[in-house]
Amino acid sequence: MARSALSISERLQPVLGQRVVVVDPGTRCLKVLVVESMMGQVRVLQRQAIDLQEESLVAPEEIQEHFQRLLPGLGPHSVALILPQHRTISQVLEVPPAGRAEERKAVEAEAVKASGLSESGMLFEFVRLKPFGRHQHPCRLTLCRAADLWDPVSRFTQSSAPGEGHGGVDQLAEVSSTAEGLFAAGLALHPRVQKAVLVDLGANNTVVGIVFQGQGVSAASFPIGSAHFTAALAALKHCSLSEAEDFKCSHNSFYGDHAVEGLGHTIDAWLAELRRSVNEWIEDNSDLELTLASLPVYLCGGGARQEGLVDYLNKRGEMTFQKWPSSADDDRSWPMEPYRVAYGAALHALGKVHGLVSLLPAEAKAARARRILWRQVQLANSLLLLAGVLLLGLGTWQKASLLGRKHDLVNRTETALVTAGTIDSLSRRLNREYEEIHPVLVRQRQTVQVLQTLNNLEQVRTNKDFWYVLIADATSYFSGTTLPGALTNLSLAAPAPVSTNAYSARREFIAELCIPQEGEDLRRVLSQIVTDIKRSPLFVKADTLAPERRRNLVDPRVVLTNHYFTVAMEVSGTELQAPVVTAELSSGVLPARDPRRSPAQRPKPERPTGSNRPADH
Repeated sequence: MARSALSISERLQPVLGQRVVVVDPGTRCLKVLVVESMMGQVRVLQRQAIDLQEESLVAPEEIQEHFQRLLPGLGPHSVALILPQHRTISQVLEVPPAGRAEERKAVEAEAVKASGLSESGMLFEFVRLKPFGRHQHPCRLTLCRAADLWDPVSRFTQSSAPGEGHGGVDQLAEVSSTAEGLFAAGLALHPRVQKAVLVDLGANNTVVGIVFQGQGVSAASFPIGSAHFTAALAALKHCSLSEAEDFKCSHNSFYGDHAVEGLGHTIDAWLAELRRSVNEWIEDNSDLELTLASLPVYLCGGGARQEGLVDYLNKRGEMTFQKWPSSADDDRSWPMEPYRVAYGAALHALGKVHGLVSLLPAEAKAARARRILWRQVQLANSLLLLAGVLLLGLGTWQKASLLGRKHDLVNRTETALVTAGTIDSLSRRLNREYEEIHPVLVRQRQTVQVLQTLNNLEQVRTNKDFWYVLIADATSYFSGTTLPGALTNLSLAAPAPVSTNAYSARREFIAELCIPQEGEDLRRVLSQIVTDIKRSPLFVKADTLAPERRRNLVDPRVVLTNHYFTVAMEVSGTELQAPVVTAELSSGVLPARDPRRSPAQRPKPERPTGSNRPADH
């Protein structure tokens, strides 16, 4: 059973669960069962049955030393002890409900009467039962001599040492009798069994527990066990006890080729004692109207492994014997029958079964309460630590996510800056190229507009005579030199030079014409001319110009006074956009802006001076 190293789960076991070492001391065999409750799951870790005679362990000191060698490597654990049933007294009392102190005093008085021991010389405990039969306020009392308890405590706890008195109580998790272990195993593994007789066939003693209405109502024992069967078989076969033990576990000693004549007498004597024990309880509770046939008998213990025993017992009377019913909780990889009582005691110590009597001393109960409190504190600390780790992990993940987003934004920003620099460089190159061809495009467009205007004016038709005196663009017209009225030559004065960069947002042409008609005919001809000009898609607007806005650019000798009119024609569309002039960048990166300077305070780019544009006539 010894183990060298502790696993991680075993190191965390005091926080996550409990581990209990159950000790079932017998006269011939010491059974040890290690059971762990981890996260609500109960499992058997180790088991061992030590034959005291085979190991030559007779003195209590030898048993203690051998047991202590089994414990290293188990990790933190507590100890649950099983007191042999014949060292305890169990009975059902009728105690009216009262305060816990009054009930305990009444039960204590009955315990003193039943045992004949003083208050200091015994240990007792009781548990309330559900009413049954004539009992309206029943409770089950279990008591033992104090010396019978402290002796196994001093032998089977690690902290004990000679001369330390009752040392080791701090390590005790539970003290149960054999019957309590039977009840715990039956109620936990097979809760549907409401009435039955539970029998633990030990080596020298047989324990009988009676269950009624799903609760243990009686516990007794008698001094006949499987060792008597082995001794009788050895005597009949004239062999040793060990050979007889092996034979009865591997061969059917009652029927068939290996039947041993005369063995049935010993079995019948044991069966008669069992019937007597059960009949006594049935007679004491005759109002329940129970019989031996109405109470199934579940057999366990080391003696239950004898081949053919159950079949033989079922043929010897009205009692029905059977092995314990299978359960999903039974682990079939190990023999359960010899360890039923130990397993039940483990469940009792782990708090998996309630309503059982505990013989745990007051000092051990206080120590157990401290252990439970300390375990709860450790669990709370572990939960707080786990919560802190989770919060720290969540915060770290969040910060890492934000950092990743920031890195992504930085990368995208750097990419955007590079792209912006490239776009700016391409834009500057495109602007330079556009600046070079812009004057040509402007002149080309102006030429096309002049030709289209002349063509549209030539298309104007009317039945009356008229003639054009002057055609010019609005810029040239309004910036021309005014001719004096006495001027007699026919040449036009040269207009003032106009800069090519000084063109207006809109393009207009001015046409001056003479209409020789008079009165209503003159107005009709003028209206028809303006209407025909408006029909042209080239012009967005056409109308006569007010006399005060007209310029005297034509020699008066070639026009008729009061028959001289001016028409303004606005060309549809706008002029070509001028090239944008910006500062050169040496590195191809956008220049940094001073955020403290407003847009009005920032330096504006200078526009280069272009060549003057000649007027169009």
